[in-house]
Amino acid sequence: MALFAIPNPKKNITIDFSIDKVKRAAANIPAANKTYFMFSTLDSFNQYTLQCFEFVSAGVFIDINLNSVSENKTEVVIEVRRKIGSFDQSYEVTKANKHIENIITCMSKVINMTDEELKDMATKKPSSEESKEWYNKEWLVILLMVIFLPIGIYALIRNKTISFGWKLLLLIIVVAALYIFSGMNR
Repeated sequence: MALFAIPNPKKNITIDFSIDKVKRAAANIPAANKTYFMFSTLDSFNQYTLQCFEFVSAGVFIDINLNSVSENKTEVVIEVRRKIGSFDQSYEVTKANKHIENIITCMSKVINMTDEELKDMATKKPSSEESKEWYNKEWLVILLMVIFLPIGIYALIRNKTISFGWKLLLLIIVVAALYIFSGMNR
C-alpha cells in the first residue's frame, strides 16, 4: 500500500434472499443503472466486477462477492477500488461510498423483478420527463460541442440517450481536433 493511501471502501451486508436471487440481481445492475458496466463475471465463485468511468480519472472497479449464509440469507461484500493508483483524498472515498450506495439501491430494485420486467428495463428509453431535460437532446449536445465546448462536454456526460460508445467517440474526436488546432496555431 502506498504512503498516505486510504484503504478501499468496503461494505458487508447480509440480506434475506437466496444466493440465486442475489446473483441474478448483481448480474443485472448495468440494466438498472447505465453508469455501471459489467467488467468480469465468475459465476462459479459468485464474483462480479463492475466498472464505472469517472470524470477526470480512469474510474473505479466495483467488486461484488456473494456468500451463502443459509438457504435464505446471503452475505454481499462490495469493495470499490481505483483503476489506477489508490484512494488518497477524502472526496474520492466519498464518491466511492456513493458507488456502494448506488449498487445496493440497484440490487434492491432488481432483486424481485420478473424476467419480463428485467428485459423491459434493459431496453428502456429515458422517461418522457428525463427526455425533456435540455442535455438529453442529442442535436443540442452536438451543437454545444461545436459552439461552446465546456457546456457541450457537460451535456454529453449527463445525456441518457447517447450510448457510452458514442460518447467516448465524440470525446476522442473533440480531443483530437483540439490537439490539431492547437498545433496549427504555433
